[in-house]
Amino acid sequence: MKKPNIWYIILVLVMLIWGSFFPVSKLIVTDISPLLMAFLRYFLAIIPLFPLFLFEKKRRERVSLKDTGMMVLLGLAGITAFSIFIFYGIQLSSSTTSSILVNSQPIFATLLSPLLIQERVTRRQILGVVLGLFGMAWVVTGGDFTVFSMSNRFILGNLLGICGAASISIFYILLKQYVVRYGSIIPTFITMAGGTGFLFLALIIAKVPFSSLMTINGRQWLMILYLSIVATSFVYVLFNRAIDTVGVIKSTGFKFLIPVFAVILSILFLGERAGSSLYLGFAAVIVSILFIQVPGKK
Repeated sequence: MKKPNIWYIILVLVMLIWGSFFPVSKLIVTDISPLLMAFLRYFLAIIPLFPLFLFEKKRRERVSLKDTGMMVLLGLAGITAFSIFIFYGIQLSSSTTSSILVNSQPIFATLLSPLLIQERVTRRQILGVVLGLFGMAWVVTGGDFTVFSMSNRFILGNLLGICGAASISIFYILLKQYVVRYGSIIPTFITMAGGTGFLFLALIIAKVPFSSLMTINGRQWLMILYLSIVATSFVYVLFNRAIDTVGVIKSTGFKFLIPVFAVILSILFLGERAGSSLYLGFAAVIVSILFIQVPGKK
């Protein structure tokens, strides 16, 4: 009898940690600037990744200057833009809806892959995209399309969550070629470091006072360290290792658990309550992702 693969258990743990990111972030961004929080998350995350990066550089071929520059620019989409969208989205919306919308990435990957890397899509995948777009629209508006207005903070927060899903999808699609060439650690570190640099520039341009760091209390620092070290550095390394061991399709399939864990944890720790309209939209998004992941015949 075949023993269960330990990496499946590890992947469930990774998705639980990623799911916890949303309620923990909601607790923090109520008191701390989302832009400052985004910077702190990745600045602290690249510190433990630096030794791994140096180790990988010795084992692999030299990274060209052109590829380094392109990966730094990718950090602008996958780290800078994504983190700004996600933290401001969580601040304006709820942890529950943000987790659902941000993790609709496969929908955007299916829409954008044919345009960016000429990947073919099937009719079933197109159907999945249509269903997913309906589900996201339902989540954004709560099922009432007459209230759609940019002045509505909740809806604006949900739209930012969708922008976050789109930006991280572009990031992963274009990053694929560099992961194949250099492995997972080197592109992860370079894009994360580049994105952190752009976040620092954004802080300067937005004139966010660094003196606000002094107002962060011990409990908040613990949450920030958790989001940076555990929910970013640690799980990125584990997930990348799982992809090498289990495979891309099986590993990515576990991401369906992220919004599930996020919703459960948000209800338990934040007291958030979701109406039937949210669950209907949630179900539509999940079914659409299943359609996309299991493409069937062309």
